[in-house]
Amino acid sequence: MRSTRRYPSRKRAYRPKRKLFVISSEGEKTEPIYFKKFDSKAIRIHIVEDRLGNDPISLVKAAINYKREKKFDKKDETWIVVDTDFSHDTRQKRERQLAEAGKQCETLHFGYAVSNPCFEYWLLLHFEEKPAISGTERGQDKCIRLLKKKHYPNYDKSSYDPGKFTDKVETAITNAKKLDQPKDKSCLQNHGSTVYLLMEKIIENTQSVI
Repeated sequence: MRSTRRYPSRKRAYRPKRKLFVISSEGEKTEPIYFKKFDSKAIRIHIVEDRLGNDPISLVKAAINYKREKKFDKKDETWIVVDTDFSHDTRQKRERQLAEAGKQCETLHFGYAVSNPCFEYWLLLHFEEKPAISGTERGQDKCIRLLKKKHYPNYDKSSYDPGKFTDKVETAITNAKKLDQPKDKSCLQNHGSTVYLLMEKIIENTQSVI
């Protein structure tokens, strides 16, 4: 005779869905390498790869297009990550683009992270309170030169170890806050980076799950 004993079924442990951060950035390599390092069991990082252009407004449009094709939870966030770097001839155009992109992000409830002059300045803030970049080169070239000279000799913006920076992210956040100008988030007038706003969210959500 077969046993009629019933064994209790095992209940699967409930695992909350990981919060998603969608990031649309100007850099095709530098920013994605950095942010993907924070993809974990706690949160998801997605970099928008379909690019409509490298200007700030195009990055917003690319993020909009991505969101139209995917299902999002209310808790998920979308961020636009841009630089202010410009030449003397393109300054006015660049400032208009940054301001317009900032307004669009506010309307769409997107996060907006701006680095002046470039994302490498954010990387420098992992090591220095107020990186002093000087010289006649383009802003990004100045930052890369200083980064390689003082902190990461083998730095290559297309291929680098993000671990050189991520363990110092709290320092970068503290340093960036000191340089922030709350009156003008769309186009920083002095060197600085509001990437710290995004990183605070990433760290907060990572720690809340652990």
